[in-house]
Amino acid sequence: SQDGTSFSAPQVAGVAALILSVRPDLTGQQVRNVIEQTAQKVGGYSYATTSGRPNGTWNQEMGYGLVDAYAAVYAVAPRLSGPASVCNQATYTIKNLPQGATVQWSASNNSMTLQSGQGTATALFRQTGLANSEIRAAIRFNGATIANLAQAITVCQPFLSGPSAICNQATYTVENLPVGLQVQWQVHPGLHVYGQTNNSISVSKQSLTSPIEKGWVKATIVGTNTT
Repeated sequence: SQDGTSFSAPQVAGVAALILSVRPDLTGQQVRNVIEQTAQKVGGYSYATTSGRPNGTWNQEMGYGLVDAYAAVYAVAPRLSGPASVCNQATYTIKNLPQGATVQWSASNNSMTLQSGQGTATALFRQTGLANSEIRAAIRFNGATIANLAQAITVCQPFLSGPSAICNQATYTVENLPVGLQVQWQVHPGLHVYGQTNNSISVSKQSLTSPIEKGWVKATIVGTNTT
């Protein structure tokens, strides 16, 4: 019949195998603890704290409850944690990394560059481009890859800040400019540049007696125009 230990034992064994597939570093007792701690309290029975049963509330007939494969695996599986939106730089961490495992960090394109943490559970990435990207982590244990994790991210886009009207002089700045990108500045012929860095420019009216009816400041960033 489809009940009793003859039916439940292979199901629990299957859940244990799933747990070990993502956390091969766990001991048999640790696997058992996870299964018991994540079991569902079903059947309308009363579960209570019981001496000698350390993994949650327990019932004489139902034990710790119904085995929950998803909850058990999720509780111990490695997970990639970090922001989904990045301005300048961000840190990403692998939670539940198996003891003795290493992490191969990478990004899907040149918009994000690894700064530190290769091989470890925590990595620092810096924004170096304008296209959205994906942070990737390959977890290796005993020479084999046991998990490939990824997180899509949106990178900040640069924008030009500064006044829309100039009475005498003004400074314009490219905000959220990724490290390593260059800005090419252009200004209206009626404006005089008296100060300039890669991400900012200071201008004044060329002639105070001949006000500019309509001027402009333009910043070109790696093929992207910000005016």
